[in-house]
Amino acid sequence: MTINLSKGQAISLSKITSSKKFELRASWDLNELLVADVDIMCVLCDSNNKVLQPQEKNLIFYNNLESLDKSVIHTGDNKTGDGDGWDEIIKLDFSKMNPNVSTVPMILNIHEGLSKGINFGLVKNLKVQIYDVENQQPVAEFTPELTNSLDTCIIIGNFIKNNGEFFFKASGIGAMEGLDKVLAQFAIVAEY
Repeated sequence: MTINLSKGQAISLSKITSSKKFELRASWDLNELLVADVDIMCVLCDSNNKVLQPQEKNLIFYNNLESLDKSVIHTGDNKTGDGDGWDEIIKLDFSKMNPNVSTVPMILNIHEGLSKGINFGLVKNLKVQIYDVENQQPVAEFTPELTNSLDTCIIIGNFIKNNGEFFFKASGIGAMEGLDKVLAQFAIVAEY
């Protein structure tokens, strides 16, 4: 059974499955006249919600496809969102993850959205799924609200490690100020 998450809702993945391997999958559609590149990314953070160092190895996105400990792998950049199925996927293996990681914020960003005036209000059918790799089944789905959104960047949610248990908390918190502002929350100085 797949759980439909609402904004702010958290689930214990450890109570649902014994798996430590998950995928966060995202799909979206764009207005036919719109040319925009939506990117999925994540940050490996410590207990203070700050990026582990070196930051360039712990911010996983299209220019850095895997974390330093190889526990997080980005499967590649889809620049158009065209076609059926999942547009971008991030794989997480908690059994390999650095023990200093406490949270893994998952982010969707419109590449150069701020400078081009493109926002999530122009994105349709956005859907996020958490997939249990070991048991080959979806665990949860989340559809962030995008109605009339001026946001160019959205924190989809957070994977959380706490006392050996794994959780996912849906967020859907957006930012109109762009990716740099969002990454600054995690003490990342934009160098990408």
